[in-house]
Amino acid sequence: MFKGEFMPRFLCALFVIIALSQTAFAQVTVHVLNPWRSDSCAGHRDSLIVEGFNNGSSSNSGWADRTMTLEGGNWFYFTYASRSNSFVLATYCGPATWQGWVFYKNKYNFNIDSLLYKFPAGTKELWITIADSSQPPQVYDKPLTSKVIYIFNPWPDNSSQISIDNRTPMKMQLRQDICGWYACYYVGPPDSLYNVYFTDYFHTQKYTSSGLVNWLVSSPPLDLRSALLAKDTVYILPSPYPYGPPLLSATFPGQTGDCGLRKVSGIFRDWKFDANNPTPPNHSFFNQPIGSVSGGRGMVQTTLQPPYYIPQLTPAAVASDTCPPVSSWYQTDTFPNSNGRTNDTCIDLTLKKGDDGRWTFNSDDMGGLFPAR
Repeated sequence: MFKGEFMPRFLCALFVIIALSQTAFAQVTVHVLNPWRSDSCAGHRDSLIVEGFNNGSSSNSGWADRTMTLEGGNWFYFTYASRSNSFVLATYCGPATWQGWVFYKNKYNFNIDSLLYKFPAGTKELWITIADSSQPPQVYDKPLTSKVIYIFNPWPDNSSQISIDNRTPMKMQLRQDICGWYACYYVGPPDSLYNVYFTDYFHTQKYTSSGLVNWLVSSPPLDLRSALLAKDTVYILPSPYPYGPPLLSATFPGQTGDCGLRKVSGIFRDWKFDANNPTPPNHSFFNQPIGSVSGGRGMVQTTLQPPYYIPQLTPAAVASDTCPPVSSWYQTDTFPNSNGRTNDTCIDLTLKKGDDGRWTFNSDDMGGLFPAR
């Protein structure tokens, strides 16, 4: 009976967990140099919109879902929730968004996934330079010219964002080669760097010229103009760490910190691999790499209930009759004729911190997928 029920359980678990983790791995930020930056219409010069996409929002019809954010120097950016989206660049000229629409290359579609193929795996940002609206784009994984701002992250359990000239805080990139440091490639005018502060991803605190302060506290920003006047790079090191004011350096100060890894221990339950059974399914969670799959989101209830706090299917999932009760995944069972052997074991899971401030686990790193709570 165990093996006969395994496959539907495995598929349901696969759909649930990959749906929960896919967004964290799939986000891509696209930066665009406005091809209409010299246009006589201020609307064309000062705003860009990505048109015709699904970004996982509850309402994809509103223009607020599609407006790119100005980052300075005629550059705009937008973060896609999925790499499978198409990128259609548009702008307008007039007091309302429906007036004077123009599209780059007659609604030429860029598939985000296809733009990423020539760059290293794990690339999360693209920089698109368009000489003018009649020319094809040039796509890079880093801007050709920029100021590079590094900060030694004051939030080891979170991620850094940067705000320049009072604009919306932008996500920074975690440096993979130097633990604890986050980077921002700034392509705007250097004059705007008089007003810089950093924040954690969830905007509970700020890091300013005075050091670490509460988000609601007024504190003078950092002025990076002199540090970047003759140099293209600045390292910002809180001293003492993490609350103290910043020490600025044009070269790496030699300090490293948290590498963005955490271990979580727990009991996990699995089905034994049976090499002697030629009839599928004869495999376990640990032998099933998940790959790229989606679906099953919302299958389980959002709140664990006492006394056992075991995940339960939603009424809609029960009515669909596609999966057995998920509560059975979290029960310890003894295998028949196994001298007391059970289907549970203790395992350490390694969580990785992403640029978005979330900690994620990819079960492919351990050879397959298995449910955990």
